[in-house]
Amino acid sequence: MAIKHMRADRVGTFDSSLETAQGIDIIFRETENLKALKHPNIVKILNFYAPKGLEVVFVMEFMGGGELLEYLKSK
Repeated sequence: MAIKHMRADRVGTFDSSLETAQGIDIIFRETENLKALKHPNIVKILNFYAPKGLEVVFVMEFMGGGELLEYLKSK
């Protein structure tokens, strides 16, 4: 299991914020869609929550091998 903390303003490509109910709703719906994806090349999202403040927390399956960005840079 892996836990990823992200700033809400860095989630997605849309202009949303956890300061608004609409922003929370958009992030929640997108995450529910991602949770439904089942493919061997996609890390599964197990859960998601948004504590008070500008943070989003994803609970995901663990995938070993290091950071994806570092892997891509090495190729």
